[in-house]
Amino acid sequence: MNRAYGSNELEPLPELGHGGLRHLLNSIPGVVFQYEIGGDGRNRFAYVSPACSTVWGVTAEALYADATLAWRMIHPDDVDALRQRLQEHVAGEQTRWTNEYRIVKPDGEIRWVQSTVNKGSTANGGLMLHAVAVDQTDRHRTAELKITNDALGRAAKLKDEFLASMSHELRTPLTSILGLTEALAEGVYGELEAMQTRCLKTITGSARHLLELINDILDLSKVEAGMLELQTEPVPVTSLCEMAMLFVKPTAYKKRLRVNFSADPQAKFVRADPRRLKQILVNLLGNAVKFTPDSGSVGLEVTTDAAMGTIRFSVWDTGIGIAPDDQLKLFQPFVQVYAGLAKQYVGTGLGLSLVKKMTELHGGRVTVESQPGSGSRFVVELPWEPTATSHDEASPLVITPPPISAGHGVSVLLAEDSEPVIRLVTDYLRARGFGVTVARNGYLALEHAFEIRPDIILMDCRMPGINGIDAIKILREHPITANVPILAVTANAMAGDREQMLAAGATDYLSKPFTLRALSTKIAQLLLPKPTVILE
Repeated sequence: MNRAYGSNELEPLPELGHGGLRHLLNSIPGVVFQYEIGGDGRNRFAYVSPACSTVWGVTAEALYADATLAWRMIHPDDVDALRQRLQEHVAGEQTRWTNEYRIVKPDGEIRWVQSTVNKGSTANGGLMLHAVAVDQTDRHRTAELKITNDALGRAAKLKDEFLASMSHELRTPLTSILGLTEALAEGVYGELEAMQTRCLKTITGSARHLLELINDILDLSKVEAGMLELQTEPVPVTSLCEMAMLFVKPTAYKKRLRVNFSADPQAKFVRADPRRLKQILVNLLGNAVKFTPDSGSVGLEVTTDAAMGTIRFSVWDTGIGIAPDDQLKLFQPFVQVYAGLAKQYVGTGLGLSLVKKMTELHGGRVTVESQPGSGSRFVVELPWEPTATSHDEASPLVITPPPISAGHGVSVLLAEDSEPVIRLVTDYLRARGFGVTVARNGYLALEHAFEIRPDIILMDCRMPGINGIDAIKILREHPITANVPILAVTANAMAGDREQMLAAGATDYLSKPFTLRALSTKIAQLLLPKPTVILE
């Protein structure tokens, strides 16, 4: 139906072929409308197709009765610009234009609309706008989603770069702190008095606490970014549990806590990432010790359920307990349910969040049972196969050569730009008979390597000039250094760092901060003959 211009009477639209113009208009998914700007100053809809009920959420009858309803539906942030654009086009010579704007439907839903308008005239001297309004919300949402995803991608990249940078900046000085305290304790710089030894232990403890915080933040970031990959293998359950308990026993003994351990005899092996599973247990046991008053008890129980194919690691304590409302917040990162007791119970609120995420990466789940004043029990449940074994019984016996205790004139090229690390490593290695040449940038590292032909190269991967990874690639391509062992040393600890360095040609990898003992062991492993393999 079409309204006669300037009239409230309805008159039929002309027929178009056998289907009719009305059927054609009704089949268009967009809103077809004619909007008259009358010469008498009155504006009205001359025609609106039924699609207005779907696109605009109002009926044609409502628009016929009140043309201002259409303007009231336009989003407040778009209405002024749309009015100005309409005025410009009405006054100008352009007869066709397109607008995009938002409308707010009566139910509150916001939709994007694109109107294509053709300008014409009426018999009484007014203007007639012939238009089609099409819903473009899906296109806008797709575009907005792409923009959001691109922004999230950039933010994730920036976060990774920031974390890698912070990891490097924090781990490098920690290498010096932990390394120098270790060297002092071993007498590299002379004998120490008892008071000095106690001070070193305090420094070492504080530095290791900072390192744990850095590692927790990096691990959480890796998990959230989907970059933490598990290295699963058959893990001996009892040995791993006993190792985890060793980490907390010194603190437990200081608080006179009774430490208990029991394991189902069937729980011999579980397929897991041994490092991450130990991290889960140490975290839970550490919390149990932390929140249990002196002379209390903590324990670790391992049980199995062959029918369900699960193994459960239960860490319990007789500590202060957790209120039901607080249990809902336990596994959220950076949340401490005992924030008011922060001075008494130090922590970051990251530990339990990591426990949950790492357990889920193993295909398991973690639950908690607790009441204030009655202690807590955290249960980590993992998939388990009762028949799992550690390895094939016919596997070869590997005899690893012992680490060397002195350098015996071994030539070491140290490519490092951190002066504290340079002093630490050179003092330590030279005290053990190694010959050490220092290169403070990538160019010097290449120059010295080709000149002195070292027995081993310690290559920091963030070198000035030529970075360590590119330097390793060049060394591997040169016949003089193609077979020289290269130990990549880096303060970066993001996912893929190790693989990237090994792919470049590094023989092995050592992450800062490292212990001097670990450095000695790595050097020994790279310099001594390969392990002997005996087939039994």
